[in-house]
Amino acid sequence: MDLGRVVTGGGSLSGMVPVGKVPSTIEVESIMKNLFKRFVKDEQGQDLIEYAFLAVFIGLAVTLGLTAVATGINTQMSNIGSTVGGS
Repeated sequence: MDLGRVVTGGGSLSGMVPVGKVPSTIEVESIMKNLFKRFVKDEQGQDLIEYAFLAVFIGLAVTLGLTAVATGINTQMSNIGSTVGGS
């Protein structure tokens, strides 16, 4: 009997149904349960997401910090310009 994969992408035969056969409700439920179990157990992309969040927060902190510094520098330069121009 020729077997084909049904959306699982896994290596177990629990997600396999014969090619050309419409899976029964029980088979679909079994496949969905297996997919959900694998999804819950899979932690492969978790580190990448954590590093992405960390990079976003660092970028946000740097942006806010530099904005505050730039505002302070702009104020000081304006004061210097008005002092020099007023003499």
